[in-house]
Amino acid sequence: MIAAVTVVTSTPAQSLADLARKVQEERGATPERADPGDSKSAGSAPATKVYTNASLRSEPAPADPAEPLNATDTSTVPAPENTAVDLGNAKVHIDRRTVERALALGRASDRERAQFHARYVYPVTSPVVDRVEIITEFRRVMLASEEQVRMGNRQFGLREALPLLQPWRGRVAIIAHVRFHPHNTFIEVPPYEVSVGDAIAPLETERIPIIVNVSQSTRFLLGAQVQAVFDGAQLMQEPGILVVRLVNEELAAVSVDFGSLE
Repeated sequence: MIAAVTVVTSTPAQSLADLARKVQEERGATPERADPGDSKSAGSAPATKVYTNASLRSEPAPADPAEPLNATDTSTVPAPENTAVDLGNAKVHIDRRTVERALALGRASDRERAQFHARYVYPVTSPVVDRVEIITEFRRVMLASEEQVRMGNRQFGLREALPLLQPWRGRVAIIAHVRFHPHNTFIEVPPYEVSVGDAIAPLETERIPIIVNVSQSTRFLLGAQVQAVFDGAQLMQEPGILVVRLVNEELAAVSVDFGSLE
């Protein structure tokens, strides 16, 4: 649920506002609405977190001091309109209108959705890495809308999308889909890493195992999803080389024009 915030101004301020409005009406002018700026910061310093089978669930993102505050619940306050940071062609912190456009795309035809996803998913020629994909704020909302339509829920809208998007404000996830040899003896996911160039390190890394239950007592590690989360303002400006590594061994490399994504 999204809390409604009511702002009450004092009587003198209200009188001044009425006076200003009357002056504008007499001059035939239309009052202009202020456009709040986006105060989104780049976040904390990068620090890679290593996850194993003992801790493979995602942790909630740290609270963002730039988000609007509410005395009771900061996670349900709607984002102000037109608060997008436009870096090239990429909307790092999408506004409400862009969220609505992503929701509509999730309800579009199969052909339209496939064309959109093709820009974000990169097949890789590697015996270990199957593909890598990029999930921006825009694509995250679009994927959520697409999933809800698949489940028969066409009422999924802005009210439901904003809380889902809140932990990912200003963040971009890169996921490497890794497959293991059929005869592997892994008991946990090896320490795969995803990086972009030499200067952009992920804020955190999560390794999620893909497990097949052979029997009640036997489980088999089929592969993993290695998700690296980046500061969107740092990542989404220009082309870069996306690299998947295991220790010092380069397993896959893909050239991505991050500035062309949204």
